[in-house]
Amino acid sequence: MAFRRTVAMSIVLASAMALANVGLITSRAEAAGSCWSGYTCLFKNAGYTSDQYNYYSSDYNHSNEYFNVFQRVNDNATSVWCKFTSGDSLHYTNAGYTGYGFLLLKGTRIYDLNSTFDDELSSLKWLAS
Repeated sequence: MAFRRTVAMSIVLASAMALANVGLITSRAEAAGSCWSGYTCLFKNAGYTSDQYNYYSSDYNHSNEYFNVFQRVNDNATSVWCKFTSGDSLHYTNAGYTGYGFLLLKGTRIYDLNSTFDDELSSLKWLAS
């Protein structure tokens, strides 16, 4: 019985190591502060840390996306990074591309949104270039 348990644990550990080697398992420290090329990323906290959500195109309403199981993206982003490869991102305080907004040029980012936009973003429009 002990032999089976040892073999089973070895298989589990080997599987976890294989997944980590191909990048399917990452730690929070490795994932924090990154945004994939071709995306605009919204982050829960300042400094591109903690949970994030990645957009590859326009999004009419952030209410359907979640940073994690408990936290919606809508009205909860504190930092943003535009890594669209062909265009800029336009962010709005209301769904449907309405309300106050700001333009974020490709390749730029905002470490900490000011009081006007902190925890207020609700939609995003991709402006193709």
